[in-house]
Amino acid sequence: MITRIEIDGFKSFQDFEMEFTPFTIIAGTNASGKSNLFDAIRLLSALAEQNLRSAFNSLDRGELNEFFTKYGDDWYADKMRFSVEMLVNRNVQDAWGSSEQLKYTRLRYELIIKRIVNQNGIEDLEVEYEKLDTIKHKTDEWVKRIPSAVRDTWRPKVESRRGIFYMDTVEENGIPTVIVPQDGKQGKKRFFPLIRASKTVLSSFETVDFPHILAAKEEMRSWRSLQLNPDELRKPTSKKTGEDVISSSGSNLAAALFRIKQLDNYSLVEISRKLNSFLPTFTDVNVLDDRENNQFVIEVTGDDGRKFSSRVLSEGTLRFLALCIFEQDDLHTGLLCFEEPENGIHP
Repeated sequence: MITRIEIDGFKSFQDFEMEFTPFTIIAGTNASGKSNLFDAIRLLSALAEQNLRSAFNSLDRGELNEFFTKYGDDWYADKMRFSVEMLVNRNVQDAWGSSEQLKYTRLRYELIIKRIVNQNGIEDLEVEYEKLDTIKHKTDEWVKRIPSAVRDTWRPKVESRRGIFYMDTVEENGIPTVIVPQDGKQGKKRFFPLIRASKTVLSSFETVDFPHILAAKEEMRSWRSLQLNPDELRKPTSKKTGEDVISSSGSNLAAALFRIKQLDNYSLVEISRKLNSFLPTFTDVNVLDDRENNQFVIEVTGDDGRKFSSRVLSEGTLRFLALCIFEQDDLHTGLLCFEEPENGIHP
């Protein structure tokens, strides 16, 4: 989970910093920067796996220079800086099934992106600085809030302290270069000269050879912003998609529920109970394997015994149902940002 963020030079943020708890509510007037904070989190998540251009394009708002803090007419910051502190999973696994156990679970990642004009005279972006390091025990104020009896579960004790970073930017032969020292059993020291760097160094690591970098990357990739679309929530899930993880828009809801049902049928009881606590007119939630049409369909039962498919449910009911399913889904991990959760829901 993310525990702290620092932002400077991105949209409305100048020397901004904020700490997070496991459940954080952000409230404020219109144009106070709430959506910009979610955009910063979404951007960092995208930068953990995409190139700079693709990551910025995923925000869907504004031209390139408009993502930088505006100081006046046609005057924008030329750099943006991010720092995030996080608590990562102790066990990390890569896409090939190899796994490692981390020595440190409290990490701090720093990133600077600057605006440039490329050789074709077009505004572009490049990475200027990256760093990943542990958060030292003595200076970790956040972890001190965890009760001492269970603190070691979240921040394991270590017999010897790590004296060097996992990633840092230094000058090598006059060129800013990201140095990645050895980490774990296999990873050898690596160098990344930042010459027109069009993606983050963090995003290039895929294996557990560098377990702490991979853990930070996987944590950031798991940060999502929910933008539930009733049209997507209503749809049955086709078996041809190969997807059974709920997307940010709410698609694949039926397939995810079917997967949950196969793993633990009691989860359906919990989902039904929770939905009923919000909407007493619905007593049961189920998901059907519609083999004739090669799809999964969600079905709810009313207190009068009538059954309804997700196609006819109201927007508010669908939103409640999606959140109840998220709660029981073991594949849903990481940060979940939900903007304006009251939309479509009776007070």
